Amino acid sequence: MNQFVLVPSGAFALATSVSFLEAFMEGAFTWRHDAKSRALEIAIRLDDTFEAVGVRLSQDKQGRLIGEITGENAHDVERDAVAEQVARMFGLDVDGKDFAKIDKRDRILGKLLAKHPGFRPVSFPSPYECAVWSILGEELVPKHAATARKKIARELGDEIRLGEGKKADALYALPAPATLAGAKRVEGISESAWKRLRAVARAADEGALDAEHLRSHSPEDALLELAHIRGVTKFPAGNVLLRATGAVDLIALSEPQFLAAFERFFGKDLPAEDVFAITQRWQPYRTWGVALLVFAAKVTSLVSKTPAKAAPKKATKAVSKKPAKAVSKKPAKKTLKGPTKKP
Repeated sequence: MNQFVLVPSGAFALATSVSFLEAFMEGAFTWRHDAKSRALEIAIRLDDTFEAVGVRLSQDKQGRLIGEITGENAHDVERDAVAEQVARMFGLDVDGKDFAKIDKRDRILGKLLAKHPGFRPVSFPSPYECAVWSILGEELVPKHAATARKKIARELGDEIRLGEGKKADALYALPAPATLAGAKRVEGISESAWKRLRAVARAADEGALDAEHLRSHSPEDALLELAHIRGVTKFPAGNVLLRATGAVDLIALSEPQFLAAFERFFGKDLPAEDVFAITQRWQPYRTWGVALLVFAAKVTSLVSKTPAKAAPKKATKAVSKKPAKAVSKKPAKKTLKGPTKKP
């Protein structure tokens, strides 16, 4: 059995990572949650070799993340390479101890972190996978984008068996860049989208979408490099940089989801300079702070939309028909929207 162990520096909860995936990354890359064992199964392609591997992740009582590499080539792949890529995906390649102390600098974000202990945003397995998803997301609505990606993986990608024997469940990894670059268009995907996908695949095969390379540059230079890739517009470029390189302290203050979440928790109509000043308190974890804010807003929305169960009717007792006491009609105090003082 080819296993690796990742020891988080600071709080980390795999269960919270699964919740993040369920909220934002359904269909974005190949993953599956086994509710019975609480394990997370993923199918990814390695950064340098583009080998397809399956990984079954679980967390032990000591908080360590245990990875079991699966698939036909499980014993042949370089274990350290898989471990490093998984660590980047789950934010375990950085020291996160001080993120737990965010409440000392921002009480609102601190309360949200307390509600979602061990939170760290989950990144895409690679910039290549993120670019493919971002292009599909630009061309199609989310549900159809997920269907299209799944179809590409099934028709052109690699099947990975998790477990032993013929009955082992299968996951399908996205095709290697060289395969996608030379493939005929998959039915259901437009000609223009397919041309963009093939161009991105060629760039990935040539090394232009290497996560470590992009991380080593300034955000401005990295975005310029990404913009030179045919088929990559502003949205995929920003998405790759923020969500596929393991970024920890990059932010995009104009992102609609962030702005909506910020208004929900910090109040509406704050000047842009105030928004910026508040996010500065989250350094050096601004990417994590933004992700936590957006995640908390999404989870809160989902909970509020869940219909409450009707309470069982109780037998009513006879009630005295004495007149109710007069209540003072003093005007209620007005409440201000948003915080009355900065958090």
